[in-house]
Formats: sequence, C-alpha cells, structure tokens
Amino acid sequence: MNDLSAVDQVLAIGGIVTETACLACFLLKGAFRVLPRVTCYLAYTSISEVIGYIFYLYRDPQSYWFAYVAVSLIGYLFEIAVGWELAVQLTGSIRPALSRLVRRISLSLLCAFAIMAAIMASIVSYRGVEVGVGIFLHCDLAFAIFRVFMFASVLGLTRILGIGWKDRCAQVTACLSLYAVFALLAEVAHEYLASMPYQYWGFAIIERVRSCVWCIAMLLLSWQMFAYQDRQDDPGSTAECNA
Repeated sequence: MNDLSAVDQVLAIGGIVTETACLACFLLKGAFRVLPRVTCYLAYTSISEVIGYIFYLYRDPQSYWFAYVAVSLIGYLFEIAVGWELAVQLTGSIRPALSRLVRRISLSLLCAFAIMAAIMASIVSYRGVEVGVGIFLHCDLAFAIFRVFMFASVLGLTRILGIGWKDRCAQVTACLSLYAVFALLAEVAHEYLASMPYQYWGFAIIERVRSCVWCIAMLLLSWQMFAYQDRQDDPGSTAECNA
C-alpha cells in the first residue's frame, strides 16, 4: 500500500464515520421530523460512501467509475430536494400568501440558476479526456456552480427573514454552503491542473482537501445538532414552528 492509497482510505473511513455520526445526531435529537429530506440525504451519503469504499478495495477502475457516476447523479437530486426543503421550512412561518409567492420566486430562481450553471460549465473545455468522461465532468461542474447558487440563495433567505444562526435550518444551510464553495473551487482547480505536469498528484491533493472539508462540515453539523435545544419561544427560529 502506498502513501496515496493509505491517506485516501483514512479519508474515506473518516467520511463514513462523520456522516454516520451526523445522521445519528439527526435521529437522536429529532431533527428528522423537521428535516426528513436532509436526514435521507445523510443516510444516502453514508451508504454511498460505504459502497464506494467497497469498490475501492476491490480496485476495479471501471466498476468504480460507473458506481461513482451513478452515486453522483442520484446525489444531485438529493441535494436539490434538500435545498428546496430548507427554503420551504424557512418560509413556513410567514403569511401563506407571501409564502406561496416566495416559493414561486424560488422555483424560478432554481431554473435560472440551472441555465446559468449549464452555460458557465459549457465554456470549460476538458482536453484530452474521453467523450463520456468529458460529459460527466461538465455535468459535475455545472452542478457545483448550481449548488453554490442554490445554498447561497437559501443562506441569503435566512438573512432577509432575520433568522438567527441558532435556527436549525440556518445551521444546516451554513454547513452545506461551506462545502459547496470548496467543492466548486476544487472543480475549478481540476480544470486548471489538467494541462500541467504531475496533474495526478494535484488532483489527489485537491480531492483530499475536498474530503477534509466535507468531514469538517459533517463534524460541525453533528455538534450543532447534538447541542441543539428546542426554542419554541425564540422568534428567530422558524423551522420548528413548521414541523
């Protein structure tokens, strides 16, 4: 076993442990009743990490690649559902008419973000890769851009509504936004390194950093959910009012 695979295995196990811990905190503290889609997303990421680790151990590059693509595409759908659930929960305490208007605007923004992300990703040229791999890389980059737009908008919604950081939805959004920004930076760095020598080591370092940021985000979210106390009388907390 070389140093590269040893570190990657440690990070893979770390991802599984932190995701499982975060899921356990959601279940133990009752957050799954308020944010069921976020809870399902955490369960999915934990299971997909285990599947990816198993494929990694068998060292079958083709099978691992197909599994990675399938898991990523399903993960995109989960993240869209998570972003929408957070927006719905945050707007749950405002007047019904205004809430419906905000949700319609949010849906329009999601469509606009998807179009902008697709256009921005199409500008990038992944040189020297197979057609199928290039298509997936463009999709991955487009969703990385879309993810930042989506979670940044939800984060901005918390500020517009005056929701404090003690709110559960605001905490989840902040942690996912942190990872979204680093994931996009990683995608940009991949494109920058594609034409440089020793690009393999550069890719490996970037992916390690991305994995570390994800583990940190999961640890922060685990601690926030574990330390969370229901605040029914807190006007800055809206998610529980809509549970």
